[in-house]
Amino acid sequence: MNFVNLFTGLLSYSSSYGSSSDAAAALAATSMMAAFGIFYIIFIGIFVLLIIALVAVTMVSNWKLFEKAGEPGWYAIIPFFNTFMMCKVVFGNAWWGCAFLAPLVCLPLFFIPFLNILVSFAVNMFVMFVSIMMHVRMALVFGRGGGVIALLILIPIVGYPVLAFGKETHYVPSEAKFF
Repeated sequence: MNFVNLFTGLLSYSSSYGSSSDAAAALAATSMMAAFGIFYIIFIGIFVLLIIALVAVTMVSNWKLFEKAGEPGWYAIIPFFNTFMMCKVVFGNAWWGCAFLAPLVCLPLFFIPFLNILVSFAVNMFVMFVSIMMHVRMALVFGRGGGVIALLILIPIVGYPVLAFGKETHYVPSEAKFF
């Protein structure tokens, strides 16, 4: 009996079976679906806990970075505002945070077939460039070099705690003047 027959047996469930093999197929299909459901719930639970842990690590690291820069640490817990304030710390000007709002330009172009792809690609390349520039500047402003720059760009979930909790990390405000 193959997998399709097991699920077919479940779908054709009735109170009176013609043979015991139909009942066994329905029971097997029910058991398999229950096992899959349990596996799915466990998988989703682990995924949600992992996301919560990653957000917590990023938030705590940003809190510490804001404190090292002489800003209030609570900036780290307000979405979007924390990006503008981190741009202020890194570039010396919060207006660089507007670059991260650039994808909103693509929303009105959603129904224009070819133009939306071109504009979305260009905007996303711009945001990626500003993000890389921000991570490079962040390492420089906090007195770190190439290794931390690579961590911030490639594995930011590791780079932020290294930058935030490193004993030799210190804020150099003169480096923050940018444009």
